[in-house]
Amino acid sequence: MKNKNTNGEKVATEEPYADLISEEIKKLEAVDQRGGLRLRFSARLERQFQDYYAKTFKNYRRASMMLALLVIGAVGLLDLVVFGEYWKTIAMVRYGLGLPFVLIVSLFIFSKHYERLQQVIVTNCCLFISFTATVLLLLGPDSAYPLYLAAYVLLALFAGTIARLAFKRAAMVMFLTSVGFNLLILWWRPQSVEVVASYNAYFTCGAFMALAANYYMEMSIRREFVQQKMIRLERNQLKDLNAQLQRMATIDPLTGLNNRRQMENNLEAEWRRADRNKTSLSLLMVDIDAFKKYNDGYGHQAGDACLEKVARCIADSFKRSADSVARYGGEEFIVILPDTESEQAAQLALTLCQNVQNLGIKHDYSDSAPEVTLSVGVATCKPTIDQNWEALVGWADEALYEAKETGRNRYRVYSPVEL
Repeated sequence: MKNKNTNGEKVATEEPYADLISEEIKKLEAVDQRGGLRLRFSARLERQFQDYYAKTFKNYRRASMMLALLVIGAVGLLDLVVFGEYWKTIAMVRYGLGLPFVLIVSLFIFSKHYERLQQVIVTNCCLFISFTATVLLLLGPDSAYPLYLAAYVLLALFAGTIARLAFKRAAMVMFLTSVGFNLLILWWRPQSVEVVASYNAYFTCGAFMALAANYYMEMSIRREFVQQKMIRLERNQLKDLNAQLQRMATIDPLTGLNNRRQMENNLEAEWRRADRNKTSLSLLMVDIDAFKKYNDGYGHQAGDACLEKVARCIADSFKRSADSVARYGGEEFIVILPDTESEQAAQLALTLCQNVQNLGIKHDYSDSAPEVTLSVGVATCKPTIDQNWEALVGWADEALYEAKETGRNRYRVYSPVEL
C-alpha cells in the first residue's frame, strides 16, 4: 500500500496486521497462555493454517502415500497363504480394483493440484482401503477374519498418525471403517462372539490411541503456526514503529512536508548529482508575508490552519517527482528544483505566488494585499565539488530579503557567477 505525503512523494506504508485480525491474535494469545489450543481458528486464519499445513507436510504425505501403496501391493503375497483357494477371486479385487486406483492416486500425488487437494486425496485413499478390505473379507473364508483384523488397526494408525490427516478427517475414517466392518461381521457374514469382541476391542483401542496422537500432533503444528504469526505480528509492529520514528525524524508534523533536516539531506544529494551531470540546480526560499501579524490577529490555531493550506498549495505547485518541498522553519519554506535554469525557476516562483494568493485566505493585517501572499527568493547555480549547497541557500535568502524589502508579494532572483 502506498500513500502520498504533502510533497506528492510516494511513501511506502506497512500494514501492521496485513495477514491477521488483531482480535484473533488476542484470542490466540489468551488460549496460548492457558496452555491449550483449539483445533479451529476463525475462518480467515483457518484458511491460512490449512495452506501452511499443506505446504509443511506436502512431501511427507507424498512419501507416506507411496509407502502405503507399496505395502498394499506387497500384502497381496500374504493373500496366497491366508485365502488359499479363494486367492484368484481375491486377487481380482485387490489388483483389478486396487491397481487402477493406485495408478490414479500416483498421478494425483505428483500433479500440481496435489498440495491443494492432499487432505481429500489421503482421506479417500483411507476410505478406499477400508472398503477394499471389507470386500476381501466378504469374499474370503471365515478363517481370514481373525488374521486380517490387524489390517484395520494398521489403517487406524496410518490415518491417525502417519498420514497426518486433520483430526476430524481421521475420526471420520475410523468411524466409517468401524461401521463397515461391524456390518460385515454382524450382518453380512456373522462371526463368532470372540471375533466380534476382539475386533472391536483392539480396533477401538488402536483408534483412540491414534486419534489422541493425531490431536496432539495437530495441536503442536497449530501452536507452531500461531507462534510464527505472533513473531510476524511483532516484526510488523516493529517495522511500523521504525517507520513512525523515521517519519518523525524527517517530516514536519504540522504541514506533512520534509523538515529542515531532510531538506539538507536532499539538497546535498541533489548538489552532488548536479555536479556529476553538470546541470543547474535552483532553489526557492519562500516566506509567508506578515505571518506574525496574522498569528497575532487571528490566533495560533488559525495560523496553523493557514500554514497547512499554504504548505499544500506549495507542494501541489510542483509536479515533478525530482522536486522537493520542505518547511525550513516557522513560516519559511524551501523548494529544491534539480536540473532547472534560472528563467524556469523564476517562472515557477511567479506561479507559486499567484497560486497562494488565489487561495483567498483573508489577511486584514497585511500591508501587501488583503489575502495571504508570499515573498520568494530564487537562486540558481551549477554546483561543483569544491563548494557546498549552503552557498546556494545563502543566495536564495538574499533574494528573499530583497523581495521583502521591495514590497513583498513578489519574487526576486539572485544570479551569482558560476561556482
